Amino acid sequence: MREHAAICILLFIPSFLPASQQYVHDTVSEPVHDLISLDVPKSLGNQPLAALGYVDITAAPFEADHTGRTDATNAIQNAVNFARDHQMVCFFPSGTYRISDTLSCIQGYYRRQHGKVSGAPNFPCVLVGSNKKGEPRPKIVLAPDSPGFNDPQKPKYAVHFWARVVDDPDSPQPNICFNQMFVNIDITIGRGNPGTVAIRLRGAQGSGIQDCTIDATGGLTGLEGGCGSGGSHANIKVIGGRIGLDLRQTQPAPIITAITLINQAEAAILCDGRQALCAVGIKIHSNTKGPLIKIEPKWDVYFQGPLVLVDSEMIFDQPHPANTLLSSTRSFYLQNVYASNAAVVAQLPGRTVPSESPVGWIRIKEYAQPIRPKPYRNLQYDTSIYIDGKKKRHHLMSVIQDQPPPEDIQTRHIWPADFPTRQSTDAVNVKTPPYSAKGDGFADDTQALQRAVSENEIIFLPKGIYRITRTLRLKPNTKIIGVHKAFSIIAVREDEGYFTDNVKPKPLVETADSKDADSVLAFCGLYVPHEVPGAYALEWSAGRNSICRDVDYMLMPGTGYGRRTPDHAPRITPFVKITGAGGGKWYNFELGKGLVNSGYRQILVQGVSEPLAFYHLCPEGARSEANMEIVDSRNIRLYGFKGEGNTFMLWVRNSDNISLFGYGGNASGRSGSALFKIENTPNFLLANIVDHPMTKGKPAIRGAVGTDPEKYHMIVEQTSNGSTIKTTPLDRPTLYKRGNPQ
Repeated sequence: MREHAAICILLFIPSFLPASQQYVHDTVSEPVHDLISLDVPKSLGNQPLAALGYVDITAAPFEADHTGRTDATNAIQNAVNFARDHQMVCFFPSGTYRISDTLSCIQGYYRRQHGKVSGAPNFPCVLVGSNKKGEPRPKIVLAPDSPGFNDPQKPKYAVHFWARVVDDPDSPQPNICFNQMFVNIDITIGRGNPGTVAIRLRGAQGSGIQDCTIDATGGLTGLEGGCGSGGSHANIKVIGGRIGLDLRQTQPAPIITAITLINQAEAAILCDGRQALCAVGIKIHSNTKGPLIKIEPKWDVYFQGPLVLVDSEMIFDQPHPANTLLSSTRSFYLQNVYASNAAVVAQLPGRTVPSESPVGWIRIKEYAQPIRPKPYRNLQYDTSIYIDGKKKRHHLMSVIQDQPPPEDIQTRHIWPADFPTRQSTDAVNVKTPPYSAKGDGFADDTQALQRAVSENEIIFLPKGIYRITRTLRLKPNTKIIGVHKAFSIIAVREDEGYFTDNVKPKPLVETADSKDADSVLAFCGLYVPHEVPGAYALEWSAGRNSICRDVDYMLMPGTGYGRRTPDHAPRITPFVKITGAGGGKWYNFELGKGLVNSGYRQILVQGVSEPLAFYHLCPEGARSEANMEIVDSRNIRLYGFKGEGNTFMLWVRNSDNISLFGYGGNASGRSGSALFKIENTPNFLLANIVDHPMTKGKPAIRGAVGTDPEKYHMIVEQTSNGSTIKTTPLDRPTLYKRGNPQ
């Protein structure tokens, strides 16, 4: 499979190939430039569902068989293509769908307002299954002995997501595979298909597989391809197969959350991703001897393959002296990992690390293992450990005997099983009376949305653009659910209403300031044009029980890319703010269109103490002092972080109990500076902080320039006593820790 650079931007096509014109989506000019068309295709048989933004694959003109009796491959494929081309979700009612060939979910190109052709983030393939209470989850079944699925040496995908290369439409380009999702659909591989990969999705911003059980028994692999750069895979179970997760091809800083892997014959996880893989809430149950996780990068460079594993459990059915948790040729960091009947913790180059308790449970409280890589471009990089400012070359390990895992070791990291959807019994559609929101991008829907919030707990936003002229204020229990992050959009259109003062800007959405709030914002977008600096996307003050899941933060020119925009005041406030009692779980935060203005941040966390966790964070693009800032805050855990450019990726000030697990991205600190700055923070850690270096002296993404890697540092710390500590320029720390972050 063709590999491409890991720069996650929308690449313009300078001279478009005539043969590729068929894959170009036309310019969207209304109701908002370069967003979504709101036409409801009359050819769809299920018009009520179509009006909400869904293509029912069982209705006309597709009529896929939901009983599993007849082959539905062509019907589903046609529905997938239709939904993509009309900016809709491909919806699977509860049932069994038999296929005999690959379902290809292919993202094409888009012509922007200024005529340039680029990737098509607003034309993704989105496959979503019904989750109506009391009904089984829809299931795709690969029919027994399907043609082409019988050779493990020539793997074939049952479901395959990819985006076309800008100059070769028949090849995949994963760094522009945006917003492609597979949610709440199971997959089963029928007998006689030993060469089958159930699903492949290697994607970037907004992409991922969620809420899925894969029965790979008799097949080759459950899931192939890792999502990073603002996307991730979460809440997946893989049963059987030779390989559970094949993550040998990923986007930068991939993350997997709440994954269960049962009885794989060869390995539960194969790891060779771009920069550090963060795996959190992983459960592995094996009837083999392992290694359960294999880290074996084929490209022998320092930025391929590092691993961070947190809050996980690994179980061998039977004790055996060969039972091995992982093998690795790259640095890794383990925290709070429980293992049962493990004789060997790790196989390393030239040696093994025994567990000292081959029978029963152990808890690996912490294990940092640096492995020095080969030189890269004639430079010798390092992977040291720093403890309280002192550099160490040897590993760090703390193990507790006879301690089983807590019951919530996985569920603490994922949304609840009854997560609200449009099919929840008490969900209210804002387009229906008495609210009657238009969602047409022109009418003022402020009053309709605010009334729906005031009178209900779960509010569903069908596909549409909901223009507001003042802040939408949520109650502590408000749950707003859309169709998809690119299809259900709350928008400010003009410098009007509340949004006229760039010195005291107002958010589009503001939660209640309550530590007991269980607010939810999911599968929707918040749109603010550059020309309205008096507005920002979100102010979040809901506490530890709240969830922000797959939300698009849209900061873009309102008059179309490349066109001259009117002069407007500078944007000086962060685009997203978490403050007050703010906390909770955030999934797949990404914002890549930042600004140069001093003081601007893509996201600011200020003055919070409620537990706050991000499950992948991609706040790249700001060209001010920092992409993200955490100030006067504590109790924050960042699982997977991707950033690009020359500015601070993360700046932490006057805070406490901060942890970052895994970083990656195309970045170079400015000469003499660093990518991460920590000030006056007594307890914190950063694990496997690994950049992908930009070429020295060469202009790169978002105005950045490649810096001599011997002239900048990954981390600079200013301690409370006034001293300054810097990692050595070519060091990519396996662990940098101060104090005892919990």
